[in-house]
Amino acid sequence: MFICNANRYDLTKDITEKQKEVLMSGIVFTEIDHNYVNPTSNKYKKEIAEIFKRKIWTDEKNKFYENPQSVFNEYMTHSVFCLWVKEKYDQKTSDYLINERIKMNVEKRGFIKVGYYADLAIV
Repeated sequence: MFICNANRYDLTKDITEKQKEVLMSGIVFTEIDHNYVNPTSNKYKKEIAEIFKRKIWTDEKNKFYENPQSVFNEYMTHSVFCLWVKEKYDQKTSDYLINERIKMNVEKRGFIKVGYYADLAIV
């Protein structure tokens, strides 16, 4: 499980304490959630490999998640976290988090469909 340094968001002065809380919660939540997502996806490796082998899910920025199952697991765990945030936080905070999650996954990880499905979840 990878958990980055907690003061990573302290350097960002233009966000609230609540926003810092939800950003750090996401790191812990998604890492713990792999304990649930990964064993379940192991049961469906063949189906996931068939659906997620296509490059429609990632672009050239995707360097760390090269096999279909790892891509699927990341999409799932971040989606579940966004749903959890919508239930536990006010709309302003959850909208902030979901937009940050979309940016991170699309711009840094190359998960080009994250924004599309997140928009559906916001509706």
